[in-house]
Formats: sequence, structure tokens, C-alpha cells
Amino acid sequence: MNKLVSVGFARKCITPPLGTAISGYFEPRHAKGVHDELYVSATAFDDGKNRAVVLACDLCGMKNQYLLDGYKKMISEFCNIPAEAVIVTCSHTHTGPIVGDDESSGEKSNPAYDEYLGLMLRDAAAMAFADASPARFYTAEGKCRDVAFVRIYRMRDGSVQTNPPLGDKDILHPISEADETVYVMKITRENKEDILLVNFGVHADTIGGEIISADHIGFMRETLERALPNTKTVFLQGAEGDINTRNVHITKPARGLEYSRSIGRSIAGAVLAALGDAEEAEISDVAYANMRISIPTNRENHRIPLAEKVLKLHREERDDEIDALCGDTPMNPPEAIRILRLADGPDAFEFTLSAIKLGNIAIAGLPGEPFCEIGKRIREASPFDKTFVCVLTDGGETYFPTGTVYDERCYESTSTPIKKGADDILVNSMTKLLNSLR
Repeated sequence: MNKLVSVGFARKCITPPLGTAISGYFEPRHAKGVHDELYVSATAFDDGKNRAVVLACDLCGMKNQYLLDGYKKMISEFCNIPAEAVIVTCSHTHTGPIVGDDESSGEKSNPAYDEYLGLMLRDAAAMAFADASPARFYTAEGKCRDVAFVRIYRMRDGSVQTNPPLGDKDILHPISEADETVYVMKITRENKEDILLVNFGVHADTIGGEIISADHIGFMRETLERALPNTKTVFLQGAEGDINTRNVHITKPARGLEYSRSIGRSIAGAVLAALGDAEEAEISDVAYANMRISIPTNRENHRIPLAEKVLKLHREERDDEIDALCGDTPMNPPEAIRILRLADGPDAFEFTLSAIKLGNIAIAGLPGEPFCEIGKRIREASPFDKTFVCVLTDGGETYFPTGTVYDERCYESTSTPIKKGADDILVNSMTKLLNSLR
């Protein structure tokens, strides 16, 4: 067998102080308590020539690209690795702190917390490299049923609706299909803790409110680490832009801590079942690559006057007056925010695609929140035996719908600042990036 790649792990607490603005909704929220701690989990890879690190954060996302790039530069210099070898990915918990200003809620991040977060990311990366030891890799796949649901539905009148009312008799069917597959990488090390990388795509938004929590991801992590002593779990959020845990065919609202706990345990159960069929993968090399891509923006400056009026009504909590105002040209508040945000440009946004090669396994990092179908297409096109597609990676927090969704009026297609065709750009560019690592 070829030489073993060394792998290290470290975890640091990134729970914010009380009063910190919470990310995820259009309404302002501020932390009033902590149910469970937030963490960054770092997994470092070293083949003796190349080194790379994945930092998985219990955060909704990082809205400030300048801030994120600064974190990566600091980690790069502290750990003596290229910035391209640093991947920062987020879980998308909706009960975590804002990092960078939030145009949706109008809230700003806490500068002291932003600085603290950067230091914790840096330290986690450094500690993971220091912890590295020869490792063996195993991969497995399992099914997690009745947890991930497409959240956009075809209605009886032919329209589509995101998150229609529970039990609505006008619901016909979801417009696409969720990916219920849980992708698992198990890493074993002699006389050190095992590491589990879990890749599954579903929104982390089952709790809400103003209490800090990692949501179901924290419960999944806790369940697996109790069931498997001397094991650390890392969650990589899959392509979840149109996927959540909301089953519209039940009439009782399914939210809150207990529901979140049940979701976490369901995912953990699927992981445990899959591990029984794990197969060893021979990994002897590490490589990494980034690619910058440009995607045109969805500017509609001719609608600015209406957008200003719609947003004013929304800020005054007079949403029930919006439809009458708009008449035959419908507009929702997220759409108005998007139109005003792009009033002065730009005509295109730059995004970063990231990838790490571990032998015949790839970790493919996508920006923002791509729809589930985009993740499926990348896996199918990938030249690697196993591809872990993780989103909200290295910035770019926005929706990336599939092309067909732009022909419908739903929350995701009207609110995203990027033009139709971004799905093909993501898939083709990531496929090119992955091929460059083969």
C-alpha cells in the first residue's frame, strides 16, 4: 500500500456573546440565550508535499467576502499554506450570528466577534495540522428518509409556491426531487480519534427564535459522538437551496428544539447504518485548486420606484397592502431588496469555487445556496469515484436556482441577485476544476 496521508482534527467554540445579531431571517433578531454551543471543526490533510484544511463552521454564512478573504489570508500565513488550500464552509444554521453586514435584516455584525471568529478559525486550523497523523479512509452512502423535502410546490392553479401552508389541499406536487443520500467519509488514525465527515443537504432552520443553536446539525453531531466513542463529527452542508425539513402533508407545525433533535438523530441513524457497508479508499496524495467565476446579475432598475414602495410597506409591517399596490406587476419584499441592492450595479458578481483532492475522493466547495439538482449534476459529471459537494463555501451567500425555476415566480427565483443560467456556469466550472485535479 502507498504511504498514508496524515489527517488532523481540532474544534474551537465560536458561540457569540448575548446581544449579537442573529442571521437567517428578514426580521432583526438578537441573541438572548444559548441552547448549545457553536463550533468550528477543522480537518487538516497532509501528504508530505501538499497540505490543505477544511473549516466547517456552525454559521448561517459569511456575508462579507472581504472579511472572509482576510480570515483565509491570516490562516494561510499562520499555517504556512497557500490561501487556496483553506476551505471555509458553513452549516447554514438560522440561529447563529451575523458575520458581516446583513442586508436582509438591516443588521450589522459585532466587530469584536468578527475578530474573535477569525482567531478561532486560525487556531483551529493550526491545531488540526499539529494533530495530524497517518490515516486510513473509508467511504459509505446511506439513505435518510422523510427528512429532506423540496420546498417549492406546484399548486392547483398552475403557480408555484415556496413553503405553502401545511396541509393545503391546493398542493399538487414538489417541482423537483430531494436527494435523500447521506455521504460519509470515515477517517481512522492509530491511537487518535476517528473523524467522520457527513455530507447531506437540508436547510438548518427548525428552531428559529433568539436562542443560539447549531440546530439539527448540533444534535446529529452529539448523537454520533455519543454512539461512537473517540470519534469527532464534521458536517458539510450539501446543495440545499430548495430543500428543508418541512413536510407539507402534515397539519401540525414541526418546529422547535425537540423536532430539531429528532432530525439530527435521523441523520445520525442514517450515518450509523451506512458505516456498516463502508469501503476503504486508498489515499496517498492531497491536492487543491480554486477557480474564480463571474455570473451576471439580475438588475431591473426600471422597477426601482415600485421596489422602494414595497420595501417601505414591509418595514412598516403593512405587508397586507403590497398586492394592491403592485396590481398586475407582483413584487415581494425579498424581490424589492434585490432590485434596490443592484440599483448601482454591479453587472456581474465574482465567486470562488474550491476543491480538495484526496486520492480518488473530492471535496467540491460551492458558494451560496445552490439547488439540490446542481449538486446532483456535479456528482454525475465528476471524474472522481466519490465527490462530497458542500455549499456556503468560501463566501457568495445567495441562491443559485436551476434554470427552469426562473420561469416561475417563487421566493428563490425573485430574490436571487444572479441571472438565469448560473446553474450551468456552476456545474461546468466545477467540473472543469475537478478535472484539473485528476
